[in-house]
Amino acid sequence: MTSEALNSVTMALYETLEQLVEQFTQLETILGEERTALERRNCDALLDTIDRKHACAVQIGQLEAQLERSLDGTPLRDMLNLLTPHECGELEPLHTSLTGVATRCRHHNAVNGKVVHRSRQSVAELARILSGTDADSIYTARGTQRQFGEGHAITHV
Repeated sequence: MTSEALNSVTMALYETLEQLVEQFTQLETILGEERTALERRNCDALLDTIDRKHACAVQIGQLEAQLERSLDGTPLRDMLNLLTPHECGELEPLHTSLTGVATRCRHHNAVNGKVVHRSRQSVAELARILSGTDADSIYTARGTQRQFGEGHAITHV
């Protein structure tokens, strides 16, 4: 694409969308590495990916703010409809690519978040059991067996 082909606003949009696609693609790679680090329980690699993921997210946030300023509050989809067919033809593939990679990143991040959540639940459960503060204890503080629900203790059946 040449600068003569697009006006300065469209050129700025093109460059920002291009940078966003690049950053989201990088984020997708980092999320894959994070998943691998979680699966292998590699703390050093996980810490590294967390730092890089944060830096990438900050960069994406800055680019999104830049895009919003360029659009002057107009939604991107509405702006694309206002452009000439040639300009729209140049920007639409980037918009489609950005939407796709952002959706994949959201999915990968959700999966990794679930893995972390389950891991934390398991650790908390083990800590509760090992510390003797298990909420589902079958004995009371006096040492007598606790009744559960409406049923009878197994020894009385």
